[in-house]
Amino acid sequence: MALLSEELSVVERKKRLRHWYESGGPFPLECRGLTCEARTRAGTLCKQRNLFKSGRCRFHGGLSTGPTSEKGKRSSAKNGYKAGSD
Repeated sequence: MALLSEELSVVERKKRLRHWYESGGPFPLECRGLTCEARTRAGTLCKQRNLFKSGRCRFHGGLSTGPTSEKGKRSSAKNGYKAGSD
């Protein structure tokens, strides 16, 4: 018998969300209603519901902030180059 979302801890529900991101399939019902829960500057919990694989929203740890290695930075600079814009 499947456990209800109230019976699972937030950590367990976020683990199931990550597993769903990796394996696909139907969305786990127990993950419905998860929020980011990061602390905001006001000291309250973030209420965003659109979460990334990390279990955080786009404001609190979603996507990459860009390349960190020198090779990656050079490659990124080349990709952003537009002829005639200098």
